[in-house]
Amino acid sequence: MSLPHSVMVVDDEPEIANLYEEFLRKSGFISTCFIDPLLALEHYNQNPNRYSLIITDLCMPSLDGIRFAKRIREFDTKIKILLNTAFYFNEMPDTEEYREAKLTGLIQKPTRLSELRQRIIELLSK
Repeated sequence: MSLPHSVMVVDDEPEIANLYEEFLRKSGFISTCFIDPLLALEHYNQNPNRYSLIITDLCMPSLDGIRFAKRIREFDTKIKILLNTAFYFNEMPDTEEYREAKLTGLIQKPTRLSELRQRIIELLSK
C-alpha cells in the first residue's frame, strides 16, 4: 500500500469524527471528516475521485450509514466503505439493505485506533 491515501470520515459525533481525522493524519493518511452525511454526500459527488476509503457511522440522524452507502453506490461502485458501529455484529448482516449498500467491511465501536489503522491498511491493500 502506497501512502498517502485519502479517507473520508462520516460520523455525527464531532468528537469521534475529529479523533479519527487527527489519528488518520498522524498515521500518514489524508483525512477529511464530516458530521453531516448529507454534506459528505454532496462533497463526494463534487470530488468523486478524491477518496480511497469512506468510514461511516451506522446511526446518524439525517441519513444512516447504510442509506449513505447506498447513495454513494448509485454513482461509485468501487470506493471502499467501512461501517463503524456500536451495534454488535459477528459479521455483516445478510439482509437486502446491507447487500445493496455493498459495504467493504465492518468495525465495532468503541474502536481501538491501532485496530482502525490496521483495518484501513487491509482494505486499501485489496
